[in-house]
Amino acid sequence: MATHPSAGPRLQPWEQDRLVLKTIRALDETFESPYRHRLVFPLGTNIPPEEREALGAILRSLKETGIPDTVAYVTEEELTRAQRDLEDIGYDPDTMMMAMSAPPSPIEYCHFDCR
Repeated sequence: MATHPSAGPRLQPWEQDRLVLKTIRALDETFESPYRHRLVFPLGTNIPPEEREALGAILRSLKETGIPDTVAYVTEEELTRAQRDLEDIGYDPDTMMMAMSAPPSPIEYCHFDCR
């Protein structure tokens, strides 16, 4: 998602949701999970009616053996298989390749001590 040229704060929340669902649908075309699980993605209340229907159609079209949730891990091979579908929704192939070849980010966490 971070490599999509329109992702970020300039999108309305429902537009960000649309990008997430279109990305999941693009990955869903080639991704095959060994588990059956329907993606749960509650739609916000501030979505224009015609967009709400379109987003609902995307959700209904997703496979039970496709991307299981919005934080699913996919491999480089799975991304490569979906590259054409991702390009169709605006992802730049060179930017995706740069992101895949970048060194991994360190894990960040916070430790809370509650009494």
